Amino acid sequence: MWTIRTLECEATMDAHTDRVWALDMNNEGDEIVSGGADSRIVVWADNTKEIEKERYIIEETNLKMEQALANHLRNKEYDKALEMVLTLDKPKQALKVTLFPH
Repeated sequence: MWTIRTLECEATMDAHTDRVWALDMNNEGDEIVSGGADSRIVVWADNTKEIEKERYIIEETNLKMEQALANHLRNKEYDKALEMVLTLDKPKQALKVTLFPH
């Protein structure tokens, strides 16, 4: 998939083993059908909204965990803070938490 404005490749779709000669989209715009020199017809579903929703949920969860971590540190709950940094996979921050005076 190419962006016409920038002529840059944005994504590749690897279901065909040879050149794609035909593309069409359904009326709703959520499916693309491709036909190629490999004699295959492939129906592609647009999952952009689902991917964006998953990304949003992950970002929201991380923000909530970061806030909880800040709250634990402010309340001197270092054991809970250490658990949070390990869950967030932030080893440098884990070192800082373990260096806090208990």
